[in-house]
Amino acid sequence: MKVPYCWLKEFVDIKLSPEELAKKLTLTGLEVEEVISSLPDIKGIYVAEVLSVNKHPNADKLFICEVQTGKDKVQVICGAPNVRKDLKVAFAPSGTILPNNVKIKKASIRGVDSFGMICSKEELSLEEKSEGIWEVPVEWKIGEDIKKLLSLTQDYTFDISITPNRPDAMSIIGMAREVAAITGVIYKIPEIKLKEIDQSVSEEVSVDIMNPEGCPRYAARVIKDLKIGPSPQWMQDRLQKCGIRAINNIVDITNYVLLEMGQPLHAFDLNQIQGKKIIVKDSSVGDKFITLDEKERMLPEKTVMICDGKQPVAIGGIMGGMNSEVVDSTVDILLESAYFTPVRISRASKKMNLSTEASQRFERGIDPNGVIRAINRAASLLEEFAGGKVYKDVLDKYPAKIVPWKFKVRSSRINKILGTDLSDKKISEILASIGIEFKNGLTTIPTFRPDIEREIDIVEEVARLIGYDSIPVKEKTSISYDVLPNYHDIFQTYIRDQIQGIGFSEVITNSMVSSRELEKIKDPAAIKIMNPVSDDMNILRSSLIPGLLKTVAYNINRNNFDQRIYEIGRVFRSLNIEDENSQPYQLCGIIQGDRFLRGWEGEEPKVDFYDIKGLVELFLNKISLD
Repeated sequence: MKVPYCWLKEFVDIKLSPEELAKKLTLTGLEVEEVISSLPDIKGIYVAEVLSVNKHPNADKLFICEVQTGKDKVQVICGAPNVRKDLKVAFAPSGTILPNNVKIKKASIRGVDSFGMICSKEELSLEEKSEGIWEVPVEWKIGEDIKKLLSLTQDYTFDISITPNRPDAMSIIGMAREVAAITGVIYKIPEIKLKEIDQSVSEEVSVDIMNPEGCPRYAARVIKDLKIGPSPQWMQDRLQKCGIRAINNIVDITNYVLLEMGQPLHAFDLNQIQGKKIIVKDSSVGDKFITLDEKERMLPEKTVMICDGKQPVAIGGIMGGMNSEVVDSTVDILLESAYFTPVRISRASKKMNLSTEASQRFERGIDPNGVIRAINRAASLLEEFAGGKVYKDVLDKYPAKIVPWKFKVRSSRINKILGTDLSDKKISEILASIGIEFKNGLTTIPTFRPDIEREIDIVEEVARLIGYDSIPVKEKTSISYDVLPNYHDIFQTYIRDQIQGIGFSEVITNSMVSSRELEKIKDPAAIKIMNPVSDDMNILRSSLIPGLLKTVAYNINRNNFDQRIYEIGRVFRSLNIEDENSQPYQLCGIIQGDRFLRGWEGEEPKVDFYDIKGLVELFLNKISLD
C-alpha cells in the first residue's frame, strides 16, 4: 500500500523525518519497502526571466529569447507557444543534465546560437505531458535554485508491505493510528459535517438482505442534483500518489474515502436502479454478469450479488456493473457502504481471477462498525465538491450486530514471554494507543482488528509497540533437560521392537491413496480430499493394506521376492477428532516369498497361511496377549 507522508501528517503530528519514520514502521512489523520522493532529481535548474522575444529569421515557429539568469544575460532559442516578455521560467544552462538524462549543450539552431534551454514541467519530470514551457510563480526570485524552491512543498510516499492479517493498516487513518502509537502522540480523524435535506432516503429506495451470511451489513444513502466534473487537484494528486487514476469527482471521492478510511464504497446511478430497491442475494449456477471493465464473467455459485428490482447491478465487494455505472449525465446516485464476509469475497475473487482495491480489503476483513462513518464522510465530500443534496438518514440493514470480542490476558504471562517487568497500567497504556482496552485482566478488541484472537496475539502487540530492541537480553537462562515420558510413543516403540525381533522390517507409506486401491480391497470407508494433488492421492486411507501391497509390488519388480514388512500408522474413518476411534493407529504386516533363506540344496517351501498364524501367535505372546 502507498501512503503519502503529507496526507499522514493531517491526522498525526509527525516530528520524524520520512526516513526515520520508515525505519520505525518497519521495526513494528509494517515493512516500508521504499520511500518515494514526489520530486525528481533536479539539479542545476534556476529561475530566470525572459527579457525579450523575437522571431527567428530562419524558422517560423522558433523564437530568439534573451534571458536574465541572475548572473548574466544569455541567448536561448525557444519554440514554446507561451513564451513571452517578462515571463519567469525554469532555465537550464549549458552543461546541465535533466532528470530524463538529456544533457543541455551549446547549439546552433538554423544559424543562431543557443546557450541553454527554457524548460517545461514535462522536461523536468514534474508531469507527464506539457503544452508549453513552465510559467513559474512570479514571486520566485531570479537566480533561485528550482530544487530548493520545490522542496518547500515536497512530499514522500511510503510503499508499505501490508501482511494479510492487518486489514486495519490498509488505510491512511489506520496507518496514522500506528504512527501515533509508536511515536507516543495522539491521532485525529476527519470531522464530518453534513447538511441533509428534509426528504428521507426511505422515500427513494429500500434494501433487503436475503443472504446475511454473505452480507452481514448494508447501508445506503441517496444524493441528488450532483454536478459531475473533475475533482479538486489536491485530491487527484493524492489518488495518483496512491496509484489510483482520477476519473471524476464522484468516483474519485469514493476512492478517496476507501484510501482514507479503508472502507470500500460504490456509487450507483440512481435512475438506473429498477423498482427503487436493492436486494442482496447469492448468485446461482450458470449466472453471468458484465462488470465495469466491459467483460462478461461467469459467476461462481453463491457469489454475493447486489441487485435491483429486476437484475444484478454489482458483484458485492468486488466490482460494479455496466448497467448502473456513474456516467457524465448522472445527476442522482445511490451510495453503498457495506460489510461482506471475508471468505465469500476471497473465494469469488480468486475463482473469477478478479482482484480490486475493494476486494483486497473485504477479503482481509474491514471494520463492520466503520460502515456508517465512511458513507457519511463520502456524502459530506460529495456535498462540498459536487454540489449534491444529501437525503436525510442512512438506510442501514444490520440484522446481527458484530460487537467487540473479549478474552482474558495475564500481565504475568506477557512479562514472562517478553522478559519484561511491565505494570498493568503500562500495558493498558500501550494497548490503548491502538484502540485495545485492557482492564482487570480482560481485553476488549475493537472490530477493526480481526487478527487479534488470543492472549499470545496481545503479547505480540505489546512487543512490537515497545520495540523489539527495547526488550531486555538475558545473558543466562535456565534450561530443563528433563523430558516427560510420552506413553503413547513408548508403547509404539515397544511394539516395533517386538515385531522387528521376529524378522520384520518397517516401512512408511503415504496416508493419501487412490480411491481405486480401496475399491480393490472392498473397503467402502473413505474421506475424500477436496483439492487432491493427483488422482493417485484423492482420499485418506482407511486401511494400511493398499500402501503395503504397493511396496511389495515395487520390490517384486526389482527381483526382491522374499519380504517381511510391517507398518504402524493412522487410518482415517471420520473427521470427528473428538471421537477417539475416528483416526486410530493400525498395525499391518505382509509376508511373501520363501519360508526360509534359500540354500544350495534346491527350492524352499513358500510361505502360507500357517506361517502367518504362527507369526501372529509368536508376536502376541511377546506382547503378553497369549
